[in-house]
Amino acid sequence: MSAVTPDGVKVELQFHTDASFHTKEVLNHSYYETARSETATIDEIIEANEMMKQNQANVNIPPGAEDINKIRGD
Repeated sequence: MSAVTPDGVKVELQFHTDASFHTKEVLNHSYYETARSETATIDEIIEANEMMKQNQANVNIPPGAEDINKIRGD
């Protein structure tokens, strides 16, 4: 969920389940670092992004998660 503070600063809020946090911090962290590395080759970046997508695809989205943006009126 993205928001803007009263003074105009853009922020992102992430709501994690145990599984999604584990995927983010344990399974995907090294791939994320590779994907944003200035020294990684394009092939390494593509592979890292693909691995992150595969790992994330195994995380179940809890019921109601799609409705979170409705909190702020979107």
